[in-house]
Amino acid sequence: MAAGGDSFRECKSLAEAANRLVSDQLRSRATIWSADFTTTRFNFTQPSERRIFVEFACPRRHANPSNLEELQLRLPDHDSIALFADTFTSIGPPDGDVVVRATPARSLISLGTGGDIARLEGQFGSYGGRDMKVDELYSSSIGDLKITCVDTANSGGAASDAPFHLELAKPQPPLAAIQHLNAFSSIARLARGHHCGSGNIVGYSPSGYVSHVCLGFHKVDDPSGPCPNWATFLASNEIDQAFRGLLYLDEKDRQAFDLATEFYRAATVVRCAGSLEIAIVAAQATLEYLVQFVLIGKAGWSKTKLANQKFSTKLRAAAEFIGFSEGPLEGCTELETWGKRFTDADGYQLLTKVRNGIVHPPRPNGLGASELVQSWEALMFIAELFMFFVVDVRGQMADRRQTRRFWGNSIDIPLP
Repeated sequence: MAAGGDSFRECKSLAEAANRLVSDQLRSRATIWSADFTTTRFNFTQPSERRIFVEFACPRRHANPSNLEELQLRLPDHDSIALFADTFTSIGPPDGDVVVRATPARSLISLGTGGDIARLEGQFGSYGGRDMKVDELYSSSIGDLKITCVDTANSGGAASDAPFHLELAKPQPPLAAIQHLNAFSSIARLARGHHCGSGNIVGYSPSGYVSHVCLGFHKVDDPSGPCPNWATFLASNEIDQAFRGLLYLDEKDRQAFDLATEFYRAATVVRCAGSLEIAIVAAQATLEYLVQFVLIGKAGWSKTKLANQKFSTKLRAAAEFIGFSEGPLEGCTELETWGKRFTDADGYQLLTKVRNGIVHPPRPNGLGASELVQSWEALMFIAELFMFFVVDVRGQMADRRQTRRFWGNSIDIPLP
């Protein structure tokens, strides 16, 4: 950003920077009320919410919607942002001031001084949770980069949010620093299965002053129920490998991985919301993208060859290329029993039959809830293996196909 953010150049916290910005901008429009504000502050989060709003006090006679409808927040080097007043609270005597809460029309407000960043602090939404009650969720040092996520049990924020600290040994421009943060967001999607959007970010200069602020949150999913995946609480080493692998990918492969995690996230969130059939369709869409990436980008297949093969054939070929030689339905006993009615159909063909039976009615006879659940788990397990291949992760993982498993139980990742 340009130097228009000088109003907070000497601030040392996000709250101080936000309050100074709002104070400067709102006080310049005090003519709406023909009076100065008595107080102005920017509340950029609520303990259980991820939204931003402006609070200020003004004389009671001016606190009505008609007087507030023109109120705007003018940001340096940005268009003005409309403010919608939605709460009025009396304070003091009957003829005293009224506290007005106004919500910006934009859910994210980002601005900066343009200076280099040595440290980023903020929160990852929905990264922690009841199943991850440890003091430190994740910590890694990779080259000149160190990132730490901490538990939120006593943080006062949303129960599943995780405060983070990202330190750069060599200060970088804001865009470069944010790209490191975005890379970890992709790994968080792989680890948790849903969007763990970052928010309420403050970037500090080498001298410790604020050089960048982002108020509000990027997209955050809050699954209604748990959807255990490959990552147990023992998976910090594998998460670290994935983050390192992603940072060392070239731009094209990194974009492919980012999109793959988006597909993976969609399949997980839909499943958590209760739509098993649509989750299976989304899981196969994840694999369709990953299979094409592996066969064309890594195995050297031509687009013509890819187009002339059934999906089960392509899926099998891609699995063999990455070194996965086991059957895809290991542990899926009900699905294997159901598949015996199809002569000479292997696990990859059965998974395709399940998906096709959903999108092309009627559904095959005998395909019940247990078979559908195991189909989704098997598809997602294979998708995880492909993503491990892309970012070169080896070690331990939970095998989601094993229904008789317990939290923390893990297997060796079945890749060479």
